Amino acid sequence: MRLNWLEYAKLRLETFGAWLDALKRAWEERDARAAANLFSVDAVYRETPFEEPMRGREAILKYWEHVPKTQDRVKFDYQILEVSKARGIARWQASFLRIRTGVLVNLDGVMVAYMNTENQCTLFEEWWSRQERASNSRVT
Repeated sequence: MRLNWLEYAKLRLETFGAWLDALKRAWEERDARAAANLFSVDAVYRETPFEEPMRGREAILKYWEHVPKTQDRVKFDYQILEVSKARGIARWQASFLRIRTGVLVNLDGVMVAYMNTENQCTLFEEWWSRQERASNSRVT
């Protein structure tokens, strides 16, 4: 069965959306292994354009392992901006409470994710802004 371009675009949109839903679950549930498994073994993860990227799933896992230790009450949402054959672009928002300080952190960013045929990310780039403010809550 051949897909017309509209069917193909819908399929890519659903596939990228499923990947983002899995990222949402992993972050909100603070599951570092689930987050790392969204990336290929040799993935490149660039959190900011000014730092060296993380290379490989194990480096990405190590990065995500700090989440359960430092963040609580995580909320994540996204809006898909564009999809193509191998790339998805999304705007995302996240918030969490810093465990140690009780500071509420809001993030607003854009991500570009290049995907392989197994729907794993091979190259991930993001740009984000952060707002922090005192909260009445403190995690103990």
